[in-house]
Amino acid sequence: MRTIKHITSAAVITALAASLTACSSSEDAKAPDPRHEAASTAREYQEAVNAHRWKTVCTLKTDRARYGSLRKCIADHDTSTPAPEPTQSSTAPDKAPSYADGSSVPPMADPAPTPRKTGEASLSPVRAGDVVEVPAIGKHPAGYGVEVTFTYAFGNDSPSTERNALRVVKVGKRWRIDQTETVHESDQGHGSPVRTALSRE
Repeated sequence: MRTIKHITSAAVITALAASLTACSSSEDAKAPDPRHEAASTAREYQEAVNAHRWKTVCTLKTDRARYGSLRKCIADHDTSTPAPEPTQSSTAPDKAPSYADGSSVPPMADPAPTPRKTGEASLSPVRAGDVVEVPAIGKHPAGYGVEVTFTYAFGNDSPSTERNALRVVKVGKRWRIDQTETVHESDQGHGSPVRTALSRE
């Protein structure tokens, strides 16, 4: 009888261990991938910008990136008088961008008109990719850098492509946009274009 009881106890322990391992594996499988969540947030943000859904745009920004309250952010965007909006990049167009390593590039010419400025272009779906970890810099916290791209065309013109780098950071349980930069051709020679663009202060 002792032998039977001993074998039975060992079987129970083995089954329990297997059950705990299965539960652990199941929990790991359900854990959200932060890169996927960051990319999804970046895509949602850019789609909202393109569609002029300013409440969504402002809601997806960090408090610092709004430069004020949610209501003020929406009001600043949703103006009744059409006017060209400044570029999404936080770097002034007439100033050479500076990078964390101290290097810089010549001032860039103003980018071509984009759909959010004119509202007259046909748009492609927004794609999110090149998700990389980005360190804190200046007032921007560490997070993930995501490149979002889309094409736009005016009338019968050939389509143009816009590439933006978005810094996505965790605020509580949600992901928010803390920095937006245009990805220039000059960013291609600095390793990751997204990390390079988001190293501008």
